[in-house]
Amino acid sequence: MRRRVKLFALIVMIVMMAVFSSGCFFLDFLFGTEEEPDEPSVTEEKKEKEIEEFEDDEDERETTFYLLDDETDKIVKTTSKIPWAEGIAQETLSKMVRDEENLQYWAEYELEPVIPSGTEIKGMTIDDDGTARVNFSEEFLEYEGEFGQLLNAVVYTLTEFDTINGVEFMIEGQMLEDLPEGAEISGRVDRVGINTEVAVVADGENPVTLYFVAEKGDNTFYVPVTRMVSDEAELEGEALAELINGPDPDSTLNSYVSSEITLNDIDLDDGILYLDVSDISTEEGREEEAVNQITYTLEEFETIEKVELTVDGQESVY
Repeated sequence: MRRRVKLFALIVMIVMMAVFSSGCFFLDFLFGTEEEPDEPSVTEEKKEKEIEEFEDDEDERETTFYLLDDETDKIVKTTSKIPWAEGIAQETLSKMVRDEENLQYWAEYELEPVIPSGTEIKGMTIDDDGTARVNFSEEFLEYEGEFGQLLNAVVYTLTEFDTINGVEFMIEGQMLEDLPEGAEISGRVDRVGINTEVAVVADGENPVTLYFVAEKGDNTFYVPVTRMVSDEAELEGEALAELINGPDPDSTLNSYVSSEITLNDIDLDDGILYLDVSDISTEEGREEEAVNQITYTLEEFETIEKVELTVDGQESVY
């Protein structure tokens, strides 16, 4: 109950921020008490339903990749089905090497694999604490762009697997300590920031990772962007407010989360955040993008393993 009250307070903070900034965000939200309501809430009804787990095809697995969009020069999130294989995480990395076959495959998505051509993934182990230790060949160091992009693409891709929380990089069996750009790397690399908006972090700031939308032809991608916010804020609420504020106006990214969104119900239970909303999108037909933006953004927080989002009490069909 204490965590639920905290989340309700979070929503009030979002409302207050939006009211003072735009005047068009309105939430008619009734706070509950310690007593059980006469009628079950939307989220309580949803939790009582049998959860149907997504099952991949026998021969393929829906897999998340973080790849380079050369138009925005950012690492973007996408999914693709790949054949099941023993050591599926290592197989996933092999699909990110810039060989001819992979370049042709990802060209259909208008994206580019990031691991330099000729790189071999010589081995991978996963410790009990979720550390993936990956041994690359020396070609890995020949990346021509910002090396942090390469590290982030690998880390964010591998940590999409439930068993992996961070990555240690090895080159030819030796721990990677010095980057080609001169910076040092120390131990395990976690999901701490990607496509960061500012290079220097000021005192009193914390990072939140937001997902905005990039569109290329018929393809839609979700771009994680790390933005610095006040460390005095409730970060989950601040993240939702920043989605409403939108991307850097100088970028080509979009946000379809409406400033008039209404949060009808919210509950955090055993790592699953249940949300019911109304007026989710800024544009008709963009509800799917708004749902995914909110879901991906909130799932970046360690306390939230999964988001179950409904719109006006109905399961999302997007």
